[in-house]
Amino acid sequence: MDPLSSVLLTSPLVQLFGAGAQKTLDPNIMQNPARKAMYIDEVRFIPRDNIEYGAFVYVRLRINRQNITADFVPVWLSSAAANISIASNYSQEYNRNKNTYIYRPPKPIYVPQYTNLQCDLIVDPTANSVISGGPLNAQFYVVYAGRQIDDVTMPPPATVDVPWIAKYIPPTWTEGALSAPAQSTANDLVNPFNRPLHVSSMMSRTLYDTGDAVFTGPILIQDLITMKMSNSKSAIITRDPTPIGHIFDMFSREAIMNTSLDPNTYFIATLQADLRDVDNGGLSALTSIAMHGYRTVTLAEYMH
Repeated sequence: MDPLSSVLLTSPLVQLFGAGAQKTLDPNIMQNPARKAMYIDEVRFIPRDNIEYGAFVYVRLRINRQNITADFVPVWLSSAAANISIASNYSQEYNRNKNTYIYRPPKPIYVPQYTNLQCDLIVDPTANSVISGGPLNAQFYVVYAGRQIDDVTMPPPATVDVPWIAKYIPPTWTEGALSAPAQSTANDLVNPFNRPLHVSSMMSRTLYDTGDAVFTGPILIQDLITMKMSNSKSAIITRDPTPIGHIFDMFSREAIMNTSLDPNTYFIATLQADLRDVDNGGLSALTSIAMHGYRTVTLAEYMH
């Protein structure tokens, strides 16, 4: 095994105020400082004080010309709930979630010498359309935690595993109503590459107001939203509409897949919410789904 030593790269304080605010991390600060390649094992989003941002701040990750995320994905869809620190008296799914989010890719991100993992951030332009309370004011640090290769004579790998996150966010659920079924498209939970994608897991997060007394009792919103899933080749993943609380682990909000998706194919997720027995002044809820995996490319493809 390559001799490795730990390395941390920390951004300046990222401040995003208001819907649509954007920020790109300085590539000179986040560049691999080693004389040899390094691996990034975690991308950490660490709040300053008690800042709420997980569902509303979206991240896009790229290295060279390789996309790691399918455009922008919500920060909290990159992180299993079991990976985060839960603030006192706050639910994992609370609309004012004040946590550190840690993206742990299924395969470490290979960062050659003098290159960097590019990180772009944006506040969802519709951030205040689901939960009111004024403009979002997100302040946090981004940290790359990994290992650098100490042996400068070690040859580079012939192939590289590139992580991939794709998302599907259906329309907002309205309390007091049975929603129409919402179905993902060919552009959502997709493998857009010309090689197989190993799908390690799926993740589900639901944004809602825990001030609704119904959800603090025996009813969980995860039991009121159902999902069925197939792939674009008509293979059935979940045959019948099943409560997402039965599909995704109640603590991590993750479902282990360990399957593969053929080139240029996709999953089709159909979700529906039955909130007819839940009515707290017309409040809303929003579910989001993410697919996590990786693909393998040659080093020449990775570098160009």
